[in-house]
Amino acid sequence: MDDDLVPWLRPKVEADLKHWRDREAHFLAVREREGDYHYFEARERVAQLEAELAILDEHYILTSGDRNEVYEEFSVYRFPSHDCDFGCVSCHYYAQGAVRNYGYCRTVKALASGYKHRPGYREEWKS
Repeated sequence: MDDDLVPWLRPKVEADLKHWRDREAHFLAVREREGDYHYFEARERVAQLEAELAILDEHYILTSGDRNEVYEEFSVYRFPSHDCDFGCVSCHYYAQGAVRNYGYCRTVKALASGYKHRPGYREEWKS
């Protein structure tokens, strides 16, 4: 299992967020003429995508050699039974800043499953 699910997923969420923010601005401008439906649809989608980014931040996947300042005191604790070098700081926290090398948590996998029809999605990322 590679540690590239989040680097694949985050840009997709960010691009979708930009797209929906642009749509939200457009529908706000034409709201009087076209009604509220599309505007509120865009607002809801923006909120959902912002929540997805917050979930990715909360379930940060720490890798060995990670340079994120927020987790500079953390390390990946390698359990021999798991063949990867990363884990979720929330779900796989072990003790004293150590994160078990359990790979992606179910939360990140579930979030990614919403993008499974996009090019580049890999079956091993299934939850």
